[in-house]
Amino acid sequence: SGSSANAVSPDGGILKLGQIHIPDSTLLAYAEAEMLQKLTNDEECLKVMESLLERYPTTLGFVLYQRMVRQRKGIDAAREVFGKARRVLLSEEQYREIKERNKAAAKDDEEAAEAGAGVGTSEAAKKSEPDERWVVTNRLDASVGAPGATNGDSLKDPDRTNKAESTDPLIPTGPVTWHLYASHAGIEHRINRR
Repeated sequence: SGSSANAVSPDGGILKLGQIHIPDSTLLAYAEAEMLQKLTNDEECLKVMESLLERYPTTLGFVLYQRMVRQRKGIDAAREVFGKARRVLLSEEQYREIKERNKAAAKDDEEAAEAGAGVGTSEAAKKSEPDERWVVTNRLDASVGAPGATNGDSLKDPDRTNKAESTDPLIPTGPVTWHLYASHAGIEHRINRR
């Protein structure tokens, strides 16, 4: 329609004008990206969200961008957005807190293993088929997912341990906010139902 095209027209439009006055508005950028997605076949809609995230990275921005990427480029690209969000949304204070949590979690795991506690996976997970899907868990909280799965471990591999030579990325992962986690888990759930 003419009014929709005018809202995102190259000469400004109401949404571009709004973003000039409120540059950190995730919802204005998303509204423009959504209209572009409906009106065009190119990836201009993704560029709008990428531009927003460059100047003002927020959890909501990454959630909305991840959904658009999933629709345009598929699940693998959406997973990359999830990983990038975890790195970008990390502050120095959060990084120090993460290191302390990981140390405490590793110590708890060691103490539980020495005491003979059932660290690892449940009996049902141990009997699972090898082609079953992995579970998305919060890497920093052992209470999410399987007991003892504090380093992004798979529920299927009870023999994995939290060793120094593990596959920790060079850039530490940030805490998963519940908005980002819920969005990613929702995408994974829809994929796993197929």
